[in-house]
Amino acid sequence: MRIKLLVILTLIIATTTINAQNKKQVLKALKEIKGVDQVNAFKKKYKDWTIQSAYTFGIDSIEHHQVVNTPVGNVFTRQYDNGKINVVVKVLARRIDEICKVQYIFFDGSKMTVSEIDSTRNIILDRYNNGTDFTTLVKEYTMDGNPTGELRWFFKGVMVEEFETAVMPKNKGDIFTVDVDSRKWYYVVLKTHKNIKTTVTDSIGIKYGI
Repeated sequence: MRIKLLVILTLIIATTTINAQNKKQVLKALKEIKGVDQVNAFKKKYKDWTIQSAYTFGIDSIEHHQVVNTPVGNVFTRQYDNGKINVVVKVLARRIDEICKVQYIFFDGSKMTVSEIDSTRNIILDRYNNGTDFTTLVKEYTMDGNPTGELRWFFKGVMVEEFETAVMPKNKGDIFTVDVDSRKWYYVVLKTHKNIKTTVTDSIGIKYGI
């Protein structure tokens, strides 16, 4: 999907670094960062380190119990790939936010005219209202390579404003179109879930060497 995320959805992307920093160095550096607003400056200062920021929802507490349950300001260590990758994670903030979940079909306005897109979207809406499964329609029509059209739960500020403004107020089961004219992005969207309020935990993780 061509909606720019403001945050990266995966906690750590592992890369091999020659002479990687050790855990003691990482723990010392993490004392410098107190909040989410300092993340970009921190990454610039330690530009040669493998650093990743992330957010985690309270509804993901089973899969990501450590980050969800760790108090703000505290750190913990995680291992990946059978201990080959080591990461120190610091919890920076936690809040309650409203989150939203949808499926979509994307149309590229640089490859189709608006008239062609509108005509196709009307066909999609008609087929859906006559019983065709939305995922089937995604596979047939979408232009961005997402075979299911499903998005992860998201909160306000993650997607482009036009998309968020259109989808957040909708009810579960609503199907509708969204136009982001400034970027030539056009959508048919199905609101698959009711909005819910949950905790959102912001964290930063740094890879280190043994």
